[in-house]
Amino acid sequence: HLELLQTLKALDWLPEMNVDKIHWHATVCYKDFDKDRKDEVQECVAKLSETATHCYFDNVTIMAKVGRPEAYAGTALPAATFMLRPEIQPEDIAKAAAIPSQAQADGVVAIFEHADSDSGRVLAEIPDGETCILWRDGESASVEVQYGEGLAAIRGFAAANQFKNRTYRLLLNLRLSEDFRIVYEKATDAVATKFGSSTVQRAYKDGRTYPHFTLAYDFEVNKVQLLQLVSLLRDFCSKNTSIPLRLKGAGSFGTSIIFLDVDRTHERYGEAMALHLELLQTLKALDWLPEMNVDKIHWHATVCYKDFDKDRKDEVQECVAKLSETATHCYFDNVTIMAKVGRPEAYAGTALPAATFMLRPEIQPEDIAKAAAIPSQAQADGVVAIFEHADSDSGRVLAEIPDGETCILWRDGESASVEVQYGEGLAAIRGFAAANQFKNRTYRLLLNLRLSEDFRIVYEKATDAVATKFGSSTVQRAYKDGRTYPHFTLAYDFEVNKVQLLQLVSLLRDFCSKNTSIPLRLKGAGSFGTSIIFLDVDRTHERYGEAMALHLELLQT
Repeated sequence: HLELLQTLKALDWLPEMNVDKIHWHATVCYKDFDKDRKDEVQECVAKLSETATHCYFDNVTIMAKVGRPEAYAGTALPAATFMLRPEIQPEDIAKAAAIPSQAQADGVVAIFEHADSDSGRVLAEIPDGETCILWRDGESASVEVQYGEGLAAIRGFAAANQFKNRTYRLLLNLRLSEDFRIVYEKATDAVATKFGSSTVQRAYKDGRTYPHFTLAYDFEVNKVQLLQLVSLLRDFCSKNTSIPLRLKGAGSFGTSIIFLDVDRTHERYGEAMALHLELLQTLKALDWLPEMNVDKIHWHATVCYKDFDKDRKDEVQECVAKLSETATHCYFDNVTIMAKVGRPEAYAGTALPAATFMLRPEIQPEDIAKAAAIPSQAQADGVVAIFEHADSDSGRVLAEIPDGETCILWRDGESASVEVQYGEGLAAIRGFAAANQFKNRTYRLLLNLRLSEDFRIVYEKATDAVATKFGSSTVQRAYKDGRTYPHFTLAYDFEVNKVQLLQLVSLLRDFCSKNTSIPLRLKGAGSFGTSIIFLDVDRTHERYGEAMALHLELLQT
């Protein structure tokens, strides 16, 4: 949740939510019960939710508020829901990679079995120059050893004073899509089998590289500089939009390197190149970073590296080209820090993604369609004449509704589609009115987690119980009228225009497609002062903290 709120800061027009006030809850009583009976009401709600209800933080939903703006007075219903990716099971979870330093051991490093490096069994002593060290501050440093052709099984701890020159050897690249990974695997396998060109294949199979286009070549930074770089990349990517690309064909550099190529005939290729140049220009703000020669920019994904018969170069390239005859569509949608550890030569050490910064997603046709279904908080100008037909200059008038009692679902053009809401529920009147009747086409929205059908049963019982026993019927009435639904709020009321709505829809689609749902448990009841009572989330659940972190990531996004 916090991640969501942080993510939302990329939309600079969106009001910031006070994270200190975050308390997930599903309101069942809203300012309409006897305050002296508050404890009794809350106990009633708590009894109905004694048995935990399991659910997931598996979506972000735009709630559209139309009609009267007060809580539970108008209509506040789900207008667009963005599902997070289903959770990967524990056996599928890959090791989370922090950015490793290219630490140099001072002489010989003693690798111990336990964190206390002054005692315990020594696992190994590794000479300087053969170590890949993933370190942390403190009295000891966590260590993994890499040497020779692969990764050793040795893991342990060494005293922090063993290490010097804690620098990071990095590159910046565009991490390519899973669709392209399939082509990359076929190409590296083919050239290894047919021509003995296995340097890249071996590094890939060993998990020491991945398909990418390089954006900035090798440079070394210290810890302070690394923080500056991370900050700059986060800012750059939050302000720029991803661009579609097409990967097709093969190319070569001389007679030593053969690669899968980018399609330079794609209509957006020039735009992608311009964004790359803009990134390099932005990086100049870091005066310690070596400048890249822009004349040498040529996006490519290497499959053969200095290990094939030069006389067969054309044959090798033709083999790679055939495997990429069919175009693979992807996006310039990220800037990834690649961390190199171990031997510095290309494909000799380990060069893996350590941190990825996503560009703002490009608005897609499905985003436009999704946004079009979200009702605006349009205000009628005076009296709105609702006609039976789209042509508002003719046809039977269904009704004339005074300003202030209308809920208008509008569209651009000569006429606008209209629904009317007033009193306690929704009127049956539907029709069209001239577009010039409307002004102030804004959307009043919230973001929330739409809760499960299992929880809906508990929610119904709780709202019915407090209405029957204590006369607290505000929430129940809104729910029974179809004007609200069980949810946890992720971001409170804000207003947007049509352009901002499209940006929001696009951002939420992209965020949810890249994150994984998290199980939760709903149990018990709580209150805010003496005016609001709610069904609560179980904060003792082992994944609750993880869900909160995702909320913060959403807010950051």
